[in-house]
Amino acid sequence: MATTMTVGAKKYYHYKKTIKPSVRSAIVLNNDKNKEDDGRLEEAYRELDQSLGINVIRMEYVPTDMVYVDTVKMDDTATMRFQYGDHYFSVTYQIRRVGNSSGIISDRNQQISDKVYNQWLNREIVIQRAVIKDQVMEYSAEVILEDAYYYLSGIIEKDEFVKIIENLFLESGERKNET
Repeated sequence: MATTMTVGAKKYYHYKKTIKPSVRSAIVLNNDKNKEDDGRLEEAYRELDQSLGINVIRMEYVPTDMVYVDTVKMDDTATMRFQYGDHYFSVTYQIRRVGNSSGIISDRNQQISDKVYNQWLNREIVIQRAVIKDQVMEYSAEVILEDAYYYLSGIIEKDEFVKIIENLFLESGERKNET
């Protein structure tokens, strides 16, 4: 049985009930415009899952002002880009292959960091920050799980970044075996 709700004011919005893949039971009431953006993000997650062959880390919490823009793929690496105000927020996925080495160079100061516990990944994640011009803060975090490296970064309010990190999860079991 589907649920539909119509809300009226100066404009009419038609809300549809959507059951969203999540670590929790998530039911979202979205107006049609938001549903379209959410659908593009879910499709991008599915494509990455298939093309990279790893469990793609997902953001359960996405700030309301953050909009998925695109995904750039190159070999064993992909970067999802989001628009957040006047800035970009990115999530980079990299496959770690046996026998290969990867180097990560960062301008982050290890002394300026916080730890956040993510119950869905069952680990503490270090949040680093860097001061960009005009005292604007950029936050970043990295997660290494089995055969994958994930890096999230962007100019965003700290509390929003912490919510994103606390609510990252892996959606496993979506990949189709290719023979």
